[in-house]
Parts: sequence; structure tokens; C-alpha cells
Amino acid sequence: MKSIILPLLAAVLLAEAGAARAQTQAPAPAPASDEIPEESIVAEPVPPLSKAVPNSGPTSRGTALGGGAELQAGSDDSSVSAWLSWVDSALDANKGEASYRVRTLTLSSPLSEDASPAMAASLDTLAKAVSLEFKFSNVQAYGVRSPMAAELKALCKEARTRYTDKHGKGSDKGVRCAAVAADDPAMNTAWEDLFWDPKAKAVILGAAAKVGHQSFDYLETTTLASRSEDKAVWSVSGFATYFPRKARFLLSAGFEHQDAYEAADEATVCPAGPAPVTCAAGAYGEPVHKRSDVVSLEARKIFSRGLGVTAKVNHDFSDDVWGVEVPVYFVRNPSGEALTGGVKFGWRSDKHDLLVSLFFGKAFSLLNF
Repeated sequence: MKSIILPLLAAVLLAEAGAARAQTQAPAPAPASDEIPEESIVAEPVPPLSKAVPNSGPTSRGTALGGGAELQAGSDDSSVSAWLSWVDSALDANKGEASYRVRTLTLSSPLSEDASPAMAASLDTLAKAVSLEFKFSNVQAYGVRSPMAAELKALCKEARTRYTDKHGKGSDKGVRCAAVAADDPAMNTAWEDLFWDPKAKAVILGAAAKVGHQSFDYLETTTLASRSEDKAVWSVSGFATYFPRKARFLLSAGFEHQDAYEAADEATVCPAGPAPVTCAAGAYGEPVHKRSDVVSLEARKIFSRGLGVTAKVNHDFSDDVWGVEVPVYFVRNPSGEALTGGVKFGWRSDKHDLLVSLFFGKAFSLLNF
């Protein structure tokens, strides 16, 4: 299976780069509800830009390193990926502004060899390749607040009380205030309102480059002999995103140039000649080199704590093909912290079929950096 999935995705990107270099000065977990030192409260991350470094005062700069791994399983496709990200941030609460430069390295591999209809709706010709992607995002956020420690302490205490009433005494031990508040919709809103103006917004500009390889099995057209061949594939892309916090809505436009290969059409071929005849089945001919220029428009919306929807429209100018993907998230992970499963709908203009599949593993996020 992909030679054991690229040695377990390069040992999960070298154990997430040494457990993210010991969390790069990450604050200690928040203590239990009856012992909340102000310095631990002030060090909570600024929501909802959870990839940012902690807020440590009205003006601050910093760098954070993080990483993770993810298995995405679906009724028609599955993949595994590991990523490493590092963030440079600058916060000026006096001006109400924050900026983040996010760099992410992602190693991905599909777990199946067959073409996936749902992946086909994305018009991503690299979806079935083992790939390494570098992505850079520049995030500019407006409407940042710097709350007083006393405000945070009071809200954290109330959030922990509600949490332990719901989950049992001591259940909040070792859980950060931000995570405790996220368990209750009202507390989560109040928590974010301490850090962000209701009219806060973010503008994200980004670019990515991806390289990889894909294996193809096919039948020679002359001899019908079975052949296997590896092809190098690559892509470059860019995107721009607007996120108004109050609307809980994201709108993003992007462009991607893809240089990849597609398998030849499947066929069952029986050579001419006297009986008995041995027929062969498979991709008939070498993989076809394909260059694509794809533009996309994407919207994300969280309607409630239990429902998130993404809608993405893609257009391939090279083949004049449209593709539409609509994942609907409504299944939460075991800890209840994120939406990670649901139903995905897909459609392609050259297929005219509505594709429906189940998926689990990829966490829903309103932000795409």
C-alpha cells in the first residue's frame, strides 16, 4: 500500500517536527476552576484564529510551530496526510489589528488506487497522487481587542462552572479555558467577543506549490502486455479570502495550474486469432498528459454549532468542464470539539450525475489558511 504510505508519511513529518519543538513556548494548560492565575488567562489563544500565537498583551510578536496527522475516510475515497505548520504573528490591539504569516508543509497519500467520483467533482487531477505541498498564507485581521485579565478570569470561571455541571466535577482539569468555553454556545460567543469586535474581519492571501508522483497500470495497445509506470505531477495555485466574523461566513476565490496525467479509458480487449482467445482488461494505453487551468469560488458557512456547509464551484478552462462540491458537516468527533463527518454532494458538467458520498475525518473550519 504505497510502500506502507511513504514510511508512514515520513514518520508523521518527523513526529511533527519534534512535537512541534516542544510546542514552541506554548503556555501551560489552564488549571482547575478554583485556581486561575491571571497570567494563564492572558495567554489564551486569540479566537477564532486558533492558529495564531497566544495573546500576551496589547502589542506582541511571536512564532509558533505545530503539526498533526489526519485520516480522511469516505464511502468512495480515503486518504492520509500529515502536516507541519509554523506561524509568525504580530498583534497590535491598540490599533485593533493582527497579522499572521502561516507556512504549512503537507504530505498526502490516497489509500485507494481507483478514480473517485467525488474527487473528480473537484477537478483535481492530482487527487490520486502521493504529494508534498508547501502553502503560504498572509492573514490580516481587523477588529482585535485586548481584554483585561479580570474579564477573562470571570468568564473562564463561569465557563468552567457550566462545563463541570454538564460533564462532572473535575472534568475540566487540564482543559484550556478556550476549549471549555467552546463546549457551550453562549460561553463560546462571549469568549470570542472579548477578543474580537462583532464587526471584525480577516483578509487572507495565499499561494501553494505541490509536487508528487502517481503510478499507472495499463495495457499496451499493440501487445496487450501489462505495464506499470510512474509519472511526476505538479501544480501551483493562489487564492484570496474574505472572512467577516459576525456573519460566520467565508468567501474565497482561487486559481490553480495543474500538470498531471490521466489514466486511459478502461476496456476489455480480445486479440484476433483462432480460439482459444485470452482477453485482457484494464486501462487501454499509456496515461495521457494533461494540463489544466482551474478557477474556483468557495463559500463556507456555519449555521449552528452542529451544522457547517462548504460549497465550491470549479471550472477547468482547458476542457470547459464545471465541477461542484458541497460537503455538509453534521457529525462531531468523539471529544465534541469539531465537526468531522457528514455527506458530500458532487456534480460534473461532463458526467451529469449527482454524486453522493459519506465522509469522516477532515475537520470543518471557517478559515482556509
